[in-house]
Amino acid sequence: MKLAITGATGFLGQRACEYLQERDHHVIGLGRNNKKGLELTAAGIPFVQADLSDVEQLTRAFKGVEVVIHSAAKSEPWGKYDDFYQSNVIGTQNVLVAANKANVKRVIHISSPSIYFRYNSRHFVEEEEPVPKKFVNAYAKTKFLAEGHVQNVVRQGREAIILRPRALFGPRDTTILPRLIELNSQRGFPLPNKGKSLVDLTYIDNVVRAIELALTAPKQCIGEAYNITNGEPVYLRAALQQLFTALHMPMNSKVIPYSVLFCLAAILEGGHKVFMPDKEPILTRYSASVLGKTQTLSIEKARKDLGYEPVISIQEGIERYATWWHEQNKRCEGI
Repeated sequence: MKLAITGATGFLGQRACEYLQERDHHVIGLGRNNKKGLELTAAGIPFVQADLSDVEQLTRAFKGVEVVIHSAAKSEPWGKYDDFYQSNVIGTQNVLVAANKANVKRVIHISSPSIYFRYNSRHFVEEEEPVPKKFVNAYAKTKFLAEGHVQNVVRQGREAIILRPRALFGPRDTTILPRLIELNSQRGFPLPNKGKSLVDLTYIDNVVRAIELALTAPKQCIGEAYNITNGEPVYLRAALQQLFTALHMPMNSKVIPYSVLFCLAAILEGGHKVFMPDKEPILTRYSASVLGKTQTLSIEKARKDLGYEPVISIQEGIERYATWWHEQNKRCEGI
């Protein structure tokens, strides 16, 4: 099957290109980072340096493609709303328009369960859960709006499926685990409620496996959204202990009451909005809630409709990440 993957130079997009190419799909990667694009090219994956603002460029890239996997997004927890809107909403609109012009059969849209997020503990949230009246941040709001455009094209008779993966990790992760490692080595990371909150993590290859299943999912899956996780909620402290044990590092955590952490985050956010709006605070109310409140998703719908089943456990995923991390450090030391 001929596939095009937007955001191919990002964490998920790059791994999706490699994984699906290994399974004999003909993959074209699209992205803005030409250096990362050269890595794809070296792996035998054609790369097109493209911008989501250029519909005609996207249309040319999608010519002859059967399925577009749209993983490109601005996903930081902080930033100007217009930047998120242009990337996540207008960018998605442009991908959908280009896919239609190029007669692409199906679009798989990578969204986010952040659209459900509230500042409280929630267990096994399902896909039909109402979204909050006020979204936690610009990323969540614009991902929700982007989903609306995907649903619009489905109503027009086109094929699209939405996946909502939660907290991706694995080799080449540039967000979740690197931040924890940095905090651990510097000031130590806060651990509200003694780390007893449950978290959902998703190993990168499990997400790509879900994408692979969505490529040929039956008609009844069209227009549906699916939570994707490892399906094994784990206590935050236990996950961190597994990580730092695998990295051969002592765990440097600080037990802080959740109420104190949340208030501190609110103060930091307020100060940054006034004095440093372009710089992300070291702590936000969102990150405080991720650390201090249970947030788990149900993946029963994906299991039932897509036949999705995680194949790499959290423990194995952490070990794979640690192996990669040690290899990277050895290379840096050898430079």
